[in-house]
Amino acid sequence: MATRRNPPKRYAGEELMNFALRSLSLRSSTTAELRRKLESRAENPAEVPAILDRLAESRLLNDERFAESYTHGRRDLRLFGPQRVRRELAQRQIAKPLAEATIREAYAEIDETALALAHLERKIRVPDPAAHFKDPKNLQSAFRKLVYAGFSPAAAGKALKQFSAHAADLEDFDPTLEED
Repeated sequence: MATRRNPPKRYAGEELMNFALRSLSLRSSTTAELRRKLESRAENPAEVPAILDRLAESRLLNDERFAESYTHGRRDLRLFGPQRVRRELAQRQIAKPLAEATIREAYAEIDETALALAHLERKIRVPDPAAHFKDPKNLQSAFRKLVYAGFSPAAAGKALKQFSAHAADLEDFDPTLEED
């Protein structure tokens, strides 16, 4: 027999503001993410814009700061390329001009090929990469993974050239036409 879940608690006024503050203390959110969360919990959804304005005025909710922090984290900790970060910021509903400016600034001094190589070395742990990438399937798989991680096909191909002479053929390879 399935158990019933209680419906989420609804909040009004200061309770809704406290819910927003608790939510932000647990995890950074964009304005759009927090708006969606508050609207789902508000007794009166008309209160949500005023709460978002109060949070923005007190600088607790700032999409620019969120985008900058998120981009640097994805670049430095996850070793993702700019296209992946661009997709993720769009999913989080960061304005496109803000996302573009943040990514341009964050990746300005970064060698995309070196970052792709670092990503590849972290994700593909084999004792002899040159032997591993002699198999065209492994080479194409690594290329697709790099492109999915946000690197341009040119940067992915240059990173793979470190391990295989056949990687030059991959720069013209369209990873969307093949499947794993």
